[in-house]
Amino acid sequence: MSRRFFALVSLLFVPLAQVACSGNDSASTGDDQNITRGHKAGEEGGMCGGIAGIQCKSGLACKLAATTPHPDASGTCQKDSSVSGEGGPCGDDVAIRKTCAPGLTCVFPTSGPISEHRAGTCKAPSPTCGGEACGDGTRCCNDKCQPAGLACHPPPLNIGLDGDWGADDAIMTFKDGKGRIEFGCADASIDEVTFTSATAFTATGTHQAGSGIPFPPGQGPKPVPATFKGTRSGDTLTLEMKFDDSTSKMTFTKDRHVDLIHCL
Repeated sequence: MSRRFFALVSLLFVPLAQVACSGNDSASTGDDQNITRGHKAGEEGGMCGGIAGIQCKSGLACKLAATTPHPDASGTCQKDSSVSGEGGPCGDDVAIRKTCAPGLTCVFPTSGPISEHRAGTCKAPSPTCGGEACGDGTRCCNDKCQPAGLACHPPPLNIGLDGDWGADDAIMTFKDGKGRIEFGCADASIDEVTFTSATAFTATGTHQAGSGIPFPPGQGPKPVPATFKGTRSGDTLTLEMKFDDSTSKMTFTKDRHVDLIHCL
């Protein structure tokens, strides 16, 4: 009796053990374990989906491992054949039917047959450059479009001298980097300007004294070399002028109106 009982019990437990082993094997190769090792989740070859709902990065699609997907199914991130990166084809053309990855724009040709199924190319949006969009083969440098092969150097310093300036007994006018100072009985030119900082500059030019009396042509006072040193603070410009053995300092104000009393 006891032998028959134990034999019957052993026959009942064998199928249960097989089911348990089968269940363990299934757990070890389930959806959450079907990951390509060495890849981060969300990246190409990495895990996606699952209970955490991991999203693939731009241009990738989550390919589920389960034959019959369920809400918590996981898979691997693979290149999305329906999405093109920069420079790739796009459009509704029958042979293409692709969209551009986020951040890219499908640019269609401006020549050739026009059709709603024409093919285009995925490109990054053209940035505005000084109010205009740079075309193919060019790039933006200092707010100007230039050939892409040219080096882009920082723009030269410029503290904004152009315009009219007024001081006690002097009027200064700057245009295109050159200046002219008019006094009551003299004038000066500022010819070569070098910006030494964002607020200061040095310059060379000439100073020509007046006489108050007329001279025959070619016999009056001649221009002499002069140097200048200026500093701007807002609408105020302090200028030092040197020529011969003379040094003078003047304070100009932007757009200040001055009535000069001239000699002959």
